[in-house]
Amino acid sequence: ESEEKLNELLTHSRIIGEISKLFVCSRPEEIDKTVISAFSKIGDFLNSDAILLSEILNDKTHMSVHYEWTRK
Repeated sequence: ESEEKLNELLTHSRIIGEISKLFVCSRPEEIDKTVISAFSKIGDFLNSDAILLSEILNDKTHMSVHYEWTRK
């Protein structure tokens, strides 16, 4: 059990490192592509079908989706 938790922690750390490197190495004009790449890594790790980054608007009744990734 402790070995399994250690492996999970190492995997988390590796993914965070990979995502951090994506953002550090990307140019400002590549940020949209970088966010989607990061979502892909997170989605694969979590075995998710979709990830959204949205904002609740000031009226608190609407949301605006800024980024979306879906598994292909």
